[in-house]
Amino acid sequence: MVRAGDGIAVFARDVTLRKEAESKLKESEERLRLAMTVAHMGAWTFDPRNQTFSLSEGTGLVFGLPPGEGPRTPGELIEAAHPADRDMLVRVMAESRENATPMRVEFRITWPDGTLHWVNVQSDFIRDEQGVPGRGLGIVMDITERKIAEESRLQIHAELSEAQRIAHMGSWQLDVATNHVTWSEELYRVMGLNPTLPPPDYTEHAKLFTPESRERLASAVSRTLETGAPYELELERPRADREHVWMLVRGEAVRDASGAIVKLRGISMDITERKAAQRTITRLNRVYAVLSGINTLIVRVRDRDELFSQVCRIAVEAGGFRMALIGIVDRSSMKIIPVASAGKDEKLLSAIKGLLSSSESAPKTMSARAIREKKVVISNHSQSDPQVVLGQKYDETGVRSMVVLPLIVSDEAVGVLALYAS
Repeated sequence: MVRAGDGIAVFARDVTLRKEAESKLKESEERLRLAMTVAHMGAWTFDPRNQTFSLSEGTGLVFGLPPGEGPRTPGELIEAAHPADRDMLVRVMAESRENATPMRVEFRITWPDGTLHWVNVQSDFIRDEQGVPGRGLGIVMDITERKIAEESRLQIHAELSEAQRIAHMGSWQLDVATNHVTWSEELYRVMGLNPTLPPPDYTEHAKLFTPESRERLASAVSRTLETGAPYELELERPRADREHVWMLVRGEAVRDASGAIVKLRGISMDITERKAAQRTITRLNRVYAVLSGINTLIVRVRDRDELFSQVCRIAVEAGGFRMALIGIVDRSSMKIIPVASAGKDEKLLSAIKGLLSSSESAPKTMSARAIREKKVVISNHSQSDPQVVLGQKYDETGVRSMVVLPLIVSDEAVGVLALYAS
C-alpha cells in the first residue's frame, strides 16, 4: 500500500503467478480440445437433477453436427442410436443408472447426411466423500474406422476360411521357441481331429504321419530352421475313420528384425484324391503297356510255353505287378495247373500251387470262380476279402490286391492269368 499526499491510498498486488496459471490452464485446455478433435472424441457431463448433458465442442463433430451440438438428454441419445441398437442401449444405460456403475457401450448412429457411424460411449459417476454418486462424466468417440477395419478383417478371415474349405487346405504356424503350433479351422478337418481341442505341439504333430513321412518332415524342418530355405513335401497320414490320406505340406521361415528365424508357417492340403487319380493313371498306363507287350508277343512267339513265360515277365516288368501267374485247366484232373510265373515269391508260389491242387480248397479260389463264370474276378483288399483264400499269406508277402482274368478259347475258359499287386 502506498499513501499519496492528498490522502488517497493505492493498493497493488502481484498477479503474475495467477496469470501464468491461467495461461497454462488455457493452453492445456486447448491441447485437450485439439487432441479430442484429432481423436474424433467429445466429452460431456451429466446433471442428474435436470437429466441433461453439457457437451464439449468435439461432441457435435462425433454426431455429424456443428461444434457443441448433440444429444442433450438421455432420451435424445437413445433417439440418435440406430433403431436396431436402441433396445440394447436402453438396457445398458438403465443398468448403469440403477447400479451406479461405469458404462461402456458401442452402437451405431446415423448422421444428418445419412451415413452410418459407430461410436463408443464411456461414462462414470463422481462420488462425494460418503461415496454417493452425483454428476456423471463421459466421453464419446467415433470408432467407425476401427469398426470398418474389424469388419474387413472378419470378412477376409471368412473368405480365407471358405477358400480353405473349398480347397480342403489348412494353414499352420509354429513358434520355434515354444514348439507351440497354431492351426486354422480347416486344418483340423483335413487332419481329422477335434477342432475344440488345441492342436498338438510340434513333437506330437510329427507323430500324425507314417514313420517314413515323419522322417522326411523332420529332415525338412531341420534344414529350414538352419538355412531358411522353404520346403514342400507329400506326406502320408494314417486315419482311423478312413484309409490313409496324402497331404501336400509347404513351409517357410519367418524372421524377426534381427534376421533370426522365430517361426515357421505354411499350408497343408489334402491331396488324397489327386494321388488316387495319379495311381489310377499309372495303373492304366501299366495295363496298356502289358496289353501292348502281349499283343506283340502273340504275333511274334509261336511256342505256347514261351508265350506264357513272356506274358508273365511283361506283366511284372512293364506292368509293375508284384507277381504274375498263368494256370491252365487240366481236363483229366479238372485242376488248375500253374505253367508260368514271374516276379515270384517261392513261398507264395508254393502256397498257391498247394491251394490249386487241393480238391477241397481249389473250387473256392478266385481262379476257379473266374473259370466257372468266365468273368474277371478282382480283390482290392486281399488281406480282408473273404473271397481270397490265402489272405494271410498274401499279407506276409506284401500282396495287397489281385485280379484273375479267364483265358477263353472258343467260348471255353481254358486257364487264368493272375496278377498280384502291392
